[in-house]
Amino acid sequence: MTDFLYQILLRNFLFKLEPEKAHDLASCVLGFAERIPIFRKTFSRLLHVKSNPVSLFGISFPNILGLAAGLDKNGMFSGVSSSLGFGHVEVGTVTPIPQPGNDKPRLFRYPEKHALVNRMGFNNLGASALVERLR
Repeated sequence: MTDFLYQILLRNFLFKLEPEKAHDLASCVLGFAERIPIFRKTFSRLLHVKSNPVSLFGISFPNILGLAAGLDKNGMFSGVSSSLGFGHVEVGTVTPIPQPGNDKPRLFRYPEKHALVNRMGFNNLGASALVERLR
């Protein structure tokens, strides 16, 4: 059922948007879910990945699915990320002060290769904002 919802509804809608706008929308929805416990629980039930522990380089992970560096540079939805079943989350580059990143367009889809290329640069709200949010 979850795959159906994603493939038929969500993916078709998101692919009508420019890649960065789709990213921003997804980030806003996940950030909203982060602040509302019932939404976090709902995401967890709908999308949770089954546990299949793996150990790499002396570190144990609940599964092999990871959230790529840069998707949540500002720590907007760190709690939801684990609720969604990610075995690990990499924040990406956070700079001492806020930066706008590279000029747009900077996020590109290659659906035929099931790929997304991120050339966003170091766009983030800065280290202080990330520390406050994660606190």
